[in-house]
Amino acid sequence: SGPDDETLAAAVASLEELDAELERRAKVIRGLPPTLCPENKVTPELAKRRDLRLHPIGAFIDECQELFTHPEHGPRAAELCTRVIKRGPALGIHLVLATQRPDSKSLPTRVSANVGIRLCLRVMGQLENDMVLGTSAYRNGIRATTFGPKDKGIGYLVGAADDPQIVRSYYIDAPTAAAIGQRAR
Repeated sequence: SGPDDETLAAAVASLEELDAELERRAKVIRGLPPTLCPENKVTPELAKRRDLRLHPIGAFIDECQELFTHPEHGPRAAELCTRVIKRGPALGIHLVLATQRPDSKSLPTRVSANVGIRLCLRVMGQLENDMVLGTSAYRNGIRATTFGPKDKGIGYLVGAADDPQIVRSYYIDAPTAAAIGQRAR
């Protein structure tokens, strides 16, 4: 937690571990007969098998601009995030990146170009709207600019279904997040 060098180095180390896990999972999948894994993807059935260790993994990086704009750690983080975003979903690994300003410095283009699911909470203008939801989203009527202060946690979700949808999330404080993480673990 935080933008200090030690924390950012730990984030890159975690991304290195995810990248290694991608390779391990790909090897497991390659070794399975086509009848078990016809599309070379982790399925719910495969994820349930403890012997394969293909359970879902979620990695979350909040305020990712701190990582990507760091002169030493940023380039490697962008490379690793791109690899995880491209290959991870098929292998049961999901990377969530959060930033309040998804411009090309805060979120490198090679990373953002590969993000398939996007959530945009309230933003103030067309530029920010299109940065998150994709070029021309605003022009096509997908406008997170219409949300007001009372709409906390409400946003546009794009890429999870055929059409963009308005969804609601919930605020979870640190103690609640710790309890959820402990239960999941």
